[in-house]
Amino acid sequence: MYNSEACLGYLLLIVVSFFSIFIFLLIKMRKNLLNKDLKISAEQLWQDFNMHFVANELKRNDFIYSIWQDKTVRIPMLLIKNQFEEEIGRVEFPFGARGYQIVIQGIIYKVVVNLTWGGDKIVLLSPEGNELARLERKAFNPRKHVFIIANFGRIESSLPHFDLRMPITYVLNGKPTAFTRSISAMRKIGRVGHFSSEITLPVKFFILSLTLS
Repeated sequence: MYNSEACLGYLLLIVVSFFSIFIFLLIKMRKNLLNKDLKISAEQLWQDFNMHFVANELKRNDFIYSIWQDKTVRIPMLLIKNQFEEEIGRVEFPFGARGYQIVIQGIIYKVVVNLTWGGDKIVLLSPEGNELARLERKAFNPRKHVFIIANFGRIESSLPHFDLRMPITYVLNGKPTAFTRSISAMRKIGRVGHFSSEITLPVKFFILSLTLS
């Protein structure tokens, strides 16, 4: 009996040790991938992105991109960078919270999420609590995004092409005004975006955060 219990104990110890090592290796691999993502070149992203939307004669100074980072379980986030690979802000997703926040130069913009059976209404608020933009998405057509942007107008998404990187064009009065696309088709890295210069930076962050894949 004693030998049987000892063998069972050793077996349990081996199994626990194996899974501990396995989890440790997975975490280390994930961290390496996240660090590699941070080194993605803006030039590389711009060339790839611009080729996809070349017919629209995009200007690079209106180009930004997001990189997903979840090294901390408490606050996973999107780091937003510009054409010079400079970090210009972040989007924080506190664990367990429905809403999230956008941080630009220390200024916090709240995002309030309201999910219903009929569809979603997600609102971007200024630090003073004023509505800057909102997303309206119907339950029967979740791929159709409608953004109502204060002092700008209503932009609607075209249906994504059959492309695993989910390229989306946003139109204002029949004219393209914003474009986004995932960096990778295989895993969640972030999205690149090109926006009209008349769209404010918090709203650009808002749109990138809601089209993350």
